[in-house]
Amino acid sequence: AGNSGLEPGVLRAFTFFALVAAILALLLANRAFGTSLRDALQGTNRALWIILLVIAAVGGALLYVPALQIPLGFAPLGWPMLGMVLVTGLGLLGVFELTKAIFGLPAKRGQT
Repeated sequence: AGNSGLEPGVLRAFTFFALVAAILALLLANRAFGTSLRDALQGTNRALWIILLVIAAVGGALLYVPALQIPLGFAPLGWPMLGMVLVTGLGLLGVFELTKAIFGLPAKRGQT
């Protein structure tokens, strides 16, 4: 991407949000102990929902508040770049879930 002529601020912001998407994919894949991601999201885990809301709020602020973008050297991302960030996160989540389905589920806690 650096050789594609992207402005450094756009590249920096894209890389940051792609990393956040990858971390969220890891978090969601780890929370879904079964093969169903729906079960992890429908649970009553308030901490997970609070974390997701905080990430969304901070991410939105970083995307749309220039006073926060300037110190980090971010440039605004357009919809195509945000779509690529979304595809990155969802793609990794799919790979993680597929890997769990192929290689088996982790052992339940307390069992050997």
